[in-house]
Amino acid sequence: MSLPKFYRELYSKKIFTFSEFKEKFGREYSENYLRKRLNDLLNSGYFGKVKPGLYYIIPQGNSIEEYVVDKFLVASKISKNSLIGYHAALELHGAAYSPSKIVYIITERSFRSFKFQGIEYRSVKGKTSFGKTFLLREGQKLFVSDRERTLIDGISRLKYSGGVEEYFKSIEMFPYVDFKKILKYLKIYQKKVLYGKVGFILSYFTKKWNFPEKVKSKMKANLSKKIYYLTSRKEKNQLNKEWNLIVPVRLESLIKEQ
Repeated sequence: MSLPKFYRELYSKKIFTFSEFKEKFGREYSENYLRKRLNDLLNSGYFGKVKPGLYYIIPQGNSIEEYVVDKFLVASKISKNSLIGYHAALELHGAAYSPSKIVYIITERSFRSFKFQGIEYRSVKGKTSFGKTFLLREGQKLFVSDRERTLIDGISRLKYSGGVEEYFKSIEMFPYVDFKKILKYLKIYQKKVLYGKVGFILSYFTKKWNFPEKVKSKMKANLSKKIYYLTSRKEKNQLNKEWNLIVPVRLESLIKEQ
């Protein structure tokens, strides 16, 4: 039995939006016809639906009940002009200490969070014009925050990166960081607190990444006189005078584990 034309021609895309479906076949067929054929293929088990407007290919030999869609492929198609960030970016960079059932997507326009196949997809508003790179996954191009932006965003919003311990154990897996990019992105964010937090991170891993004194001096020149908390006020903390930060005492044990 021959496979349906729409299924054959979309097979390599793995996941697609209705807009892409219409763009590919709209010159040959009316929108009403395309919607009918899409529904037919959904009902026949050739396609599956993530949510209205977003669909995926069910590979031959798989059923809709057993086939699990790659969460990062789903994330890449939810919103235009977006990039995968925070803990999901750590995972894509091969640095996450543990997997997560939440995928955060940086978008200029928010979308409503939803769950699919046990994974929750959430938007975090942010600029998408810098600090991004692309990775290939199952032959598809995914836009993701680069290593340096992931480091900065993660310490800025630890709750999106799995918490302080998950974050520290994850970024420790970065083989290196580009200090020019770090300075460039900090200048874009224009938040003095981030100079202190990121400076502390780079100092924390200085043996691994060789934090240059010249870069350290530039960051210290932008420090606020105000003292900030790295994480929560509720846990046992201590003052780090170099970066005007109050940091958790338990980070000392993480240092010893390195």
